[in-house]
Amino acid sequence: MIKFDRSRRAFSLVEILFAVIIIGVLTAVAIPSLFSQKGKADDSNAKQTLRTVQQLARTAQDDSGSFSGTIPAGQNMATYLASIEKDIKFGTIEDAPSTKTGNVRSVSIQLNSEVVTIAAVGGKNSVDATKENCFGIKITGDGSAATLYYRTPTAVGSCKASTASAGTGVEGDFPSK
Repeated sequence: MIKFDRSRRAFSLVEILFAVIIIGVLTAVAIPSLFSQKGKADDSNAKQTLRTVQQLARTAQDDSGSFSGTIPAGQNMATYLASIEKDIKFGTIEDAPSTKTGNVRSVSIQLNSEVVTIAAVGGKNSVDATKENCFGIKITGDGSAATLYYRTPTAVGSCKASTASAGTGVEGDFPSK
């Protein structure tokens, strides 16, 4: 027969309930913070992708002297860069929407005279969760204008090079070369 030692004290129901409430409050505070970190990581990934494409476009421009002189006949800027850089998905049509599926990211690119505009979609917008952050770079062929990137909350699936350069704010400057 099992004997209980009455001098040993167990936790009361109130103490256990209090501990569960504290754990619940801490979890409620921590989980949104974790989700915002994913959005920041997606934004950082989009910016890094834009930096890579910017360097690729500048390198191609340096080889031929101009952006338009870079592209072989029968190709556009998107298909030309896609033939060089295999890790980034470029649309076959210029100014196609930028997308993100898992870790695969596509960029939107547009060549207008000697100005290249590139856009990449980031994470969900922190103010409006139904929108996503759209980052873009505008690169001028002569190097006279600053290369900027924009952060524009856009409807999901509408982050394109033509709209990214009309962004609501400039977040910073990339080095021009």
